Amino acid sequence: MNEILYTYTSESAGETSDFSTIPTGASPNHRSVIREWKFNFSNIDPDLAVQETRALLTIDQPQFNHNGGALYL
Repeated sequence: MNEILYTYTSESAGETSDFSTIPTGASPNHRSVIREWKFNFSNIDPDLAVQETRALLTIDQPQFNHNGGALYL
């Protein structure tokens, strides 16, 4: 059985993001990431359930307090 899950998290700002409003010369504190996870629960071993994950959208965030959010379908 295949299932898809979407998450909205804060992650380290180590990579280039899709969108940024950070001024030139400044560094982002972290980035917001919307990620898609594909699972296959037909495997007997639950550690093998995650088949694929990919970042759908990444946005640089300027300050530590720019966290959280929600996804609505």
